[in-house]
Amino acid sequence: MELLFAASEVFPFSKVGGLGDVCGALPKALRAFGHRVVVVSPLYRGIDPARHSLARRLSPLRVDLGGEAIDLSVFDGKLPSGVEIVLLAHEGLYGRDGIYGNAQGDFADNPARFAVLSRAALEVAARRERPPQILHVHDWPTALVPFYLRQDWADDERLGGARTVLTLHNAAFQGLAPAAERERLGIDPELFTPEGVEFHGQLSLLK
Repeated sequence: MELLFAASEVFPFSKVGGLGDVCGALPKALRAFGHRVVVVSPLYRGIDPARHSLARRLSPLRVDLGGEAIDLSVFDGKLPSGVEIVLLAHEGLYGRDGIYGNAQGDFADNPARFAVLSRAALEVAARRERPPQILHVHDWPTALVPFYLRQDWADDERLGGARTVLTLHNAAFQGLAPAAERERLGIDPELFTPEGVEFHGQLSLLK
């Protein structure tokens, strides 16, 4: 089976808590059962591509967020387990100290940072020689992957039939964003209801 993991952390490249551990260990276990697994995650500051034998692709990966074209550098690698790694680099989004925030608190642009990751994960999936049959996403940072898949890729011949799994590692983190972020993230205003993505006047990316 062809599987793609999209995650904001993956050991041994990045880790804040258990999410990074799981996204490092579970793909390895699945690979041992004979499945082909690729993990897509950001290349944060402090990750040395040379140390991890990552190869940079010649062409960037372009995604659209709210009408803005964003070019990401793509680094490919493979772990000893056979799990493939795709790390996405962008100085403005991921080239900073901290994954989610710093001593002053969470980064204000986290919704956009991880919406870009979600869109990029789908672009990576669609361009693989054998597209994934299952997209496994983790916590709120990649919870938009199933949404974008259903909204923008449903009719795609290679990716439209993919299934999705969302694993919650810590439900305390809801991925809340100002309601005004809806347009930039590509979320229809009609979905901003308590039954949809609204949560006490804010936008919940996890919902």
